[in-house]
Amino acid sequence: MNKLERICLLAIIFFFVRYNFFFINNIPKASMEMERNTTFKKELCNRLDIRHGKWVHKLNSKNVSAEAATMPMYAQNIVGANINQKYDACNAPNLYQWQVAERENENDSSCEFQQEFNSELFCDLMKNSVILFIGDSITWEMYASLVHLTDGSNVTKIVHNRAIQRKIAIVVNVCGNNHVTLIYRWNKHLMEEGTSVAIENILKETFPTMIVLNTGAHYQPNNSYHDNIDHALDLIGSWQEMCQNRNLPCPFFWRTTPPGIFNCKNFVRPVNNITMME
Repeated sequence: MNKLERICLLAIIFFFVRYNFFFINNIPKASMEMERNTTFKKELCNRLDIRHGKWVHKLNSKNVSAEAATMPMYAQNIVGANINQKYDACNAPNLYQWQVAERENENDSSCEFQQEFNSELFCDLMKNSVILFIGDSITWEMYASLVHLTDGSNVTKIVHNRAIQRKIAIVVNVCGNNHVTLIYRWNKHLMEEGTSVAIENILKETFPTMIVLNTGAHYQPNNSYHDNIDHALDLIGSWQEMCQNRNLPCPFFWRTTPPGIFNCKNFVRPVNNITMME
């Protein structure tokens, strides 16, 4: 193949990729990996990469410069063109974004960080998976958000309350033909009490390929807390051993509950000074 033929071939490939004429379902897995990698200029950030960075204003935000976002604001009004504008916590995520940065240079990053949730990429990566959420109402909110982000539907609080009363799971299938199953189970102390179902019984209902677990912010004595955690982690360990026997990775996520922040209502924008916040 001469130089001119190679140029023509590359032009044809670019044309098809640019206008999405490939039908994803008919592309072999290796081709899908190649197409996914060409979508990003850099490798996707991993967990360690994401830890290094800072909060900045979104580029399309009408608020003040990014430098102002690094300082706490002790006022009842959010910074903006209208100083009388009331702070709206619901709109705060639309004003700021996390900027991943290298340790040596805070204005540069060696990886690609997805600022917005990419449902297509999520569904592709999690194909045929069963994700189980076990926890309190905060874990429920994470579950409901993931359902909405992937499927566009809303699981109401009424459904949540009725499922708790009846001690049943909430199951939603998302991602179309990629068949991702999202399951939520209420349990606030990692033990069987009241409306909480024992974790060993939950794991007998289905075989998840990923688990998100947390006790939430519900108080319990230290002795009980440690015993319940040890028992839960033993069950998780047994589950992961079964996963290994089936050649499944089965990641486990312990969802932490952030501590309360003194005078938190006085902070109306993200703060980058970790030392001050601690």
